[in-house]
Amino acid sequence: MFTEAGAESILTQVATDLPHVRRLALAGGFQWFARKEGAWERESGPVTVDYYELTRDAWANMEQGRCQQQD
Repeated sequence: MFTEAGAESILTQVATDLPHVRRLALAGGFQWFARKEGAWERESGPVTVDYYELTRDAWANMEQGRCQQQD
């Protein structure tokens, strides 16, 4: 996405009651950005959502590290 679009960051939403999804976002280089109480509505009631961000710079640093590891 960063190489083909003018995006400066990618945001993703993770329900706070899904820790496995949070771990996946963190493993992918995303960093916590913000929280919104009751952002989603489920049959069981409102769900708090954390927003995670991956900036273009963080992504580039991750890619550079991967390339160096492969050498």
